[in-house]
Amino acid sequence: MACETQEQSTTDVTHAGTDSDNEEVLDQPGFAPAEPELPTFSNWELVKDCPDGKMPILGQDGCHTVGRVCPEGDWPEDLPSDGPLLYVKIGGSGDGSSPENPLGSIQQALDEALPQSWVIVAKGIYDEPLVSSRDVSIRGACATETLINPVFTDEEQALLDVLSLELKEDFVAGVRVQGEGDRVFEDIGFQSNAIGISIVDVIGTVTLRGVWVREAVLLGIGVAGSRVEIDSIAVTDVQPTLAGTAGAGMYSVLGATVNVISSYFTRNCFIGFGMKDQGTQVTATDLIVHASSPYPNNHPEFAGSYGWGIQVFDGSSFSGERILSEDNQGAGFVLSGAAPLAEANIDDVVVRGTTPDVNFRNIYTWSGVEMGFGLEVWGGRMTMSRVLLEGNHTAGMLATETPLPCSLAGLNCDETFVDATDLTIRGTLPDSRGYYGIGMAVFDGAEVNVERIRVADNSYFGIGAWDGFRAPAETTTAISMKDLSIVNTTDSEGNEGSFGDGLIVAYGASAVLENFIIQNNSRVGLLVGGESSRVEATGDFHVGALSGNIIGVNLQTAELNFEANFTDVLVYDNDVDINQDEVEIPSFSLLDL
Repeated sequence: MACETQEQSTTDVTHAGTDSDNEEVLDQPGFAPAEPELPTFSNWELVKDCPDGKMPILGQDGCHTVGRVCPEGDWPEDLPSDGPLLYVKIGGSGDGSSPENPLGSIQQALDEALPQSWVIVAKGIYDEPLVSSRDVSIRGACATETLINPVFTDEEQALLDVLSLELKEDFVAGVRVQGEGDRVFEDIGFQSNAIGISIVDVIGTVTLRGVWVREAVLLGIGVAGSRVEIDSIAVTDVQPTLAGTAGAGMYSVLGATVNVISSYFTRNCFIGFGMKDQGTQVTATDLIVHASSPYPNNHPEFAGSYGWGIQVFDGSSFSGERILSEDNQGAGFVLSGAAPLAEANIDDVVVRGTTPDVNFRNIYTWSGVEMGFGLEVWGGRMTMSRVLLEGNHTAGMLATETPLPCSLAGLNCDETFVDATDLTIRGTLPDSRGYYGIGMAVFDGAEVNVERIRVADNSYFGIGAWDGFRAPAETTTAISMKDLSIVNTTDSEGNEGSFGDGLIVAYGASAVLENFIIQNNSRVGLLVGGESSRVEATGDFHVGALSGNIIGVNLQTAELNFEANFTDVLVYDNDVDINQDEVEIPSFSLLDL
């Protein structure tokens, strides 16, 4: 568009000569944004090769046994003292009254036990499926050597192919937990060619402690409408059904209330750790979700796609502290869905190493993007603090209300809000084609407010805000950032054109910045411009510095007035400090229209 020449302020927007000393200028009061606080474990390295039966614990060195260490003998040690005990051992033929006189079946013990009893299970592989319908608990010798491993027929497995995540239809599971009464499952391994553990409409609290669920099908743990406490468990290598459905590590639905402590989900398919539905409330502390895998290449719909880390979906809520999502595919953390809004409140979080979903744009033909996002908010309210998004692909963070993909999925993603303090986004990588590598993309009506944010060493652009698909009359993208640094944005080889911009505010979006440095980016430090349905981008910029860019400030809008919209902003040591040329505005959209 043609821009009218505007009169520059000589007091509010200042040019410093090419001989200026950057460090000297930036040491002046007002030009040093407060640095964001990093997560407490940001330098901790995840151990990715723990042997079977061991798992990493967030912030601690080495690998740790899942649950108690296996005893030398066949029976558990440190037996519970809060109820009657009934003993079970493979080959047992007694009445279960003692280790010398055990029953031979866990299910028989569950059926015969008095209320509030404990079933004490010796080491061994038990090939019986279990149904727990009342307040009887189970304690194994250890999670690696007390294994519940029923094998179901192909006909029984076929029930899972049409099973919804709500677990309302007929299905098979290694352990079905139902009925009334509190109960505990402790120091047991679960392996099955069906759902590992299903917990459906239980009246009471179910506790899983020191449990290892491995190589289950469809769901490692499925929770519907129940209250569950989880402590020190591992869920690994869950696979899709014969028809290729799901394979999630854990999914909570229909008003479930779940609390997770010190647990590990790895190498599961589809989604590592997920939740949905209004009333579902999940809290987690010291949670690791690692290396979720995509659907297999022979999947009829989603071959090679998904593999997300954490999903908060459709009206559910998640509260998490000390969370690591690492080496997942497509998305490390997703907050999305229809009204009522899904909500997440997270603190002390690292999302790292999310890899590109190279098949996403082939499956969803409306998209030209390979997902590989660290954090995605697409319909929902996110509150977060001390968050590091590092080494992800395509975009470190994405916030949008783009409606078409939501409507195609039958969703209503009308509202997206992000409130953040202490956010760091760094080292985002391009996708498999060499495209993008963006720090943060905010568009189509999303609102993002951040205090203390550093965006460093990304490519294409550091932060971009724009209205694209939606008309501004319907919604306006807005960002507000205090204590902001955007540095060292480069271009990526696959992008068409030469980019590497710090901050872009375009096509009807608005931005408010206070205390900012935009420095050493490969092209434009701050670009404001582009018209969307006759509404131009706007912004207010207070107390900041732009230096070391090819162009410090590029304005392609008649809406901005230097004197009115820039206050105490220093522009210096750029090849060109301020211009109004029509430089190309980088494009990024989930839609390939």
